[in-house]
Amino acid sequence: MLTMTQVKRIKKMYYSKGKNIKDITKATGHNYRTIIKYLEKDDFNKTAPVKQRHTAKRIYERLKEEYPELLNVKYRTISSYVSQKKKEIYQDEEGFS
Repeated sequence: MLTMTQVKRIKKMYYSKGKNIKDITKATGHNYRTIIKYLEKDDFNKTAPVKQRHTAKRIYERLKEEYPELLNVKYRTISSYVSQKKKEIYQDEEGFS
């Protein structure tokens, strides 16, 4: 099973950069069928168990439960932080080739 970063990189190479599947298999080292499987898969979040969905709301709720006395920020702050981090992580995965 590939990580979301690897899947995003494959999708970016295919849809944004216009590379064909053969080029992607050479660049990533993954099997041809694996590349096709992840290109055809639309929504990963719906099939993931609830425990594995790390949304901003879920992170905020977990922080409230585990550290109620230390959490002095609101949901909006957590949401902004998670959004910023996701942009940093997924902005350009070219460094992984």
